[in-house]
Amino acid sequence: MGGHGGVLKTQKRIGDILYWSGIMQDIRQYVAACQVCQRYKYSTLAPGGHLQPLPIPEKIWEDLSMDFVEGLPKSGGNNAILVVVDRLSKYTHFLRLKQPFTAADVANLFVQEIIKIHGFPQSIVSDRDKVFTSQFWKVLFKLAGPREPPPVIKYENGSTANADLEKQMLERDAARVVIKAQLHKAQQQMKKRADGHRKEVEFEIGEQVYLKMRPYQRRSLARGEIPAATPILAQLTDKGFLHAEPEAVVGTRKNPVTGKSEVLIRWKGLLDYESSWEWVSTIKGQFPKFNLENKVALEGEGNDTYEVKTVHHG
Repeated sequence: MGGHGGVLKTQKRIGDILYWSGIMQDIRQYVAACQVCQRYKYSTLAPGGHLQPLPIPEKIWEDLSMDFVEGLPKSGGNNAILVVVDRLSKYTHFLRLKQPFTAADVANLFVQEIIKIHGFPQSIVSDRDKVFTSQFWKVLFKLAGPREPPPVIKYENGSTANADLEKQMLERDAARVVIKAQLHKAQQQMKKRADGHRKEVEFEIGEQVYLKMRPYQRRSLARGEIPAATPILAQLTDKGFLHAEPEAVVGTRKNPVTGKSEVLIRWKGLLDYESSWEWVSTIKGQFPKFNLENKVALEGEGNDTYEVKTVHHG
């Protein structure tokens, strides 16, 4: 067994009985290469990576952002709002939803209320909500079909004999230039403030780093001293993707906000602390051969959680 209490404490304990030239440098290297510390201790340094603003859109309703407002009191049976914002004009659609909703529900609403009016966007910015990371895109493209969005033709001087219309079109183009300039100014101000609390980190090709991962997303990345004998996760594919399969259900609950049933999944080859709460519908959709009904027996039901009676490993 071995360990350390940090650079200074380790130096004090060793210094009472031993000394050699370059002792502090060796102790610092030993502590920096400690696998336990790098895996489990939180970093006290500023977050790595400067803010990278999104490019400013060129046309309206080509680049959108989406998010949900949840946990609202019911009104007409609806208790959630899908917010869709045009990133250039900031024009916004507020679309009502009823929880629990699926990716298909959101995609169908998006086609009916957004694509039908504004055409298919070039990009959509969203968070890592499970609805967006599951079947949303597949359903959206299936519903929208192969149709192209309607073209937005740039106005040219003298294109119309109507003086009032020409004036409005010229004012529109001038307003768009001002909007883009103001958006760029706001982005630079936000970047300056954010970068004041962050540090720039660069990684070389082939450099080894520690990753803290979940089956669906990368959570953090940090440079560290990694011994050559450190095993590589067997779940990593040749392209560096994490391929994880559920091993067992170790708990169940009903989400108090969405009302959806969730299961606590232990993943094959991963440590227990990497277990994660997932929607039952997500597990059934992505892992149809994983029989949830035979994995856990439930006893009673409360507002927040189920009690687990027995657990069978798959």
